[in-house]
Amino acid sequence: MRVASVGHAVFAATMVALGVLGLIQGGFAPIWDSVPKGLPARAALAYLCTLVSLACGIALFWRRTAAAAARALFVYLLLWLLAFKARFILTGPLVEGSYQACGETAVLVARLTATDDVSASPSARAACGSQGCSTAWP
Repeated sequence: MRVASVGHAVFAATMVALGVLGLIQGGFAPIWDSVPKGLPARAALAYLCTLVSLACGIALFWRRTAAAAARALFVYLLLWLLAFKARFILTGPLVEGSYQACGETAVLVARLTATDDVSASPSARAACGSQGCSTAWP
């Protein structure tokens, strides 16, 4: 087990904690709790969020699995942001709380965007340059 930096360890531990919190509560951890109440299979989605948080958080602690976990978490968080958080901005663009609802997920997406693992993709290289966006991840 090799952790690249304190920030890396805190991020991975936070994802594990969100997964554990979801298991304890038997539902959505606070960051995932923007799903409409009437959505079919809402309970299954809550456990999927818990599983993704827990599995990716644990995988981020090991160098061998960190790259795959970072990519999977990046895609999952970006899809979550677009599917469940962006609607707040679309329905209330002049309301401050709309942007706060997206902020927590956007910060996590940004953290993963600033990693070499995600920056290694061709589209990220076009946006960040050949050196990647950062050297924050192993």
